[in-house]
Amino acid sequence: MKKPFADAFDIILDERVQVKMVNDTTMWHPTHLHGYSFQLTNNDARKDTVIVRPKETATFEFDADNPGQWIAHRHNAYHAERGMIGLFSYVK
Repeated sequence: MKKPFADAFDIILDERVQVKMVNDTTMWHPTHLHGYSFQLTNNDARKDTVIVRPKETATFEFDADNPGQWIAHRHNAYHAERGMIGLFSYVK
């Protein structure tokens, strides 16, 4: 927590961002992205949360049109405690 932006994913205003999440565990990983709705690449559904099932991959895209610092996190508290949080951070 001493360097909260150290591992941030840098994004640029109006960039189309693609996120690929690989779940190589046997657990379900419901993942929520703050500040956006996103589109799953395998269909037209718009969401802000996706469940990445065991041994599966989820890929989604969003337009970086909402400047700020936005986190993506698991909806299981113990997952977040284990570091399963990502920060999307705008750069100039």
